[in-house]
Amino acid sequence: MIENDKFGRFDTKTGEWKLWTLTPQNMKTQNFVGGQASVHDIAFDDHGDLARDPKGRIWLTLIGLNMMAAINPDTDEVTF
Repeated sequence: MIENDKFGRFDTKTGEWKLWTLTPQNMKTQNFVGGQASVHDIAFDDHGDLARDPKGRIWLTLIGLNMMAAINPDTDEVTF
């Protein structure tokens, strides 16, 4: 799931979704179809998994915000 200002991961073992919000808290909310924080690019490693940097973060480009975001799935922290 990469639309509606959210990024999600589905756990096939539990059948549950984990969602992260991709809109900075200090940003004005505007009504956009699909959300304004639409993910444009995500890096994959040579195994086809989402690539992580040395700190364990997954980097995304948010085309609707003209920004980048990093998600740390281990801590649930999202930085912009």
